[in-house]
Amino acid sequence: MTTATPSPAAIAAWREDNAARKRALGPGPDMAATRELSLTVPDAAPVRARFLVPTDRPAGVLVYLHGGGWVTGSIDTFDRLGRELARRTGWAVLLVDYAKAPERPFPAGVEDAWAAWQWAVQHADDELGSLGTTLADGFGLVVGGDSSGGNLATVVARRARDAGVRLDGQILVYPVTDCDPDRPSYRAAPDSRSHIQLIWDLYCPAELRTGPDASPLRAESLAGLAPALILDAEHDALNSEIDAYAERLTAEGVELARHHLPGVEHGCLSYWDTVPAAGRALDAIRDWLALLVR
Repeated sequence: MTTATPSPAAIAAWREDNAARKRALGPGPDMAATRELSLTVPDAAPVRARFLVPTDRPAGVLVYLHGGGWVTGSIDTFDRLGRELARRTGWAVLLVDYAKAPERPFPAGVEDAWAAWQWAVQHADDELGSLGTTLADGFGLVVGGDSSGGNLATVVARRARDAGVRLDGQILVYPVTDCDPDRPSYRAAPDSRSHIQLIWDLYCPAELRTGPDASPLRAESLAGLAPALILDAEHDALNSEIDAYAERLTAEGVELARHHLPGVEHGCLSYWDTVPAAGRALDAIRDWLALLVR
């Protein structure tokens, strides 16, 4: 399947429409502290990020990689969700403004996500201290994300395993895990199928899509990954690949919890205050994080 490549003006309009819909939801809750950051690690370009700190003693740090199909979305459009995650969980949330396609296609977003994780492991504690806050004893370090951000989170988790870098858990909200458009849930949703195919065309050349940094379902091994929470929405074209990824995690011995969002579509998490299933999903994340660090 091939699709026409949108013009730069069309992509800009697409991004602005996405941002306008997020702005219309209003602001998120107030934080005890916030800070704009430029994350730097050796051999990587700086990555813009935002620390959202809900309390003077957060239980951990959640590095959150937002959705948007690797093309739309930013730490500004996901600021409201990040604040609610921080408020509800009691964890500091680090929102990461990773590279967007088509201007900076694969693997730029992957490398930004990995750089952000390395920064968090090395510097988050000190950064929070400079804000007058202190991580709780036994604090956790978790990566998470939704949709395309969930895809990047899976890659961070695998790289952390391979590099021996600390990572205590991964939260995957309706994550993209494969590039195959012929799975059953895609065939049942032809409009979503064509849209996702367009996103893949913008994000990653066809010859690179089957590599594990683009399609984590195709990784040689998932054994030894950090414990995972996967959330899926009932009406989502990604469900076949999400199920396949969950089945592999379980088969390869990874500790896995799942939470199903009934009656809703992909992208619903930002509507927690009007969509009850999305609110319950945030509660599931809160409860899972609490168990992780108890």
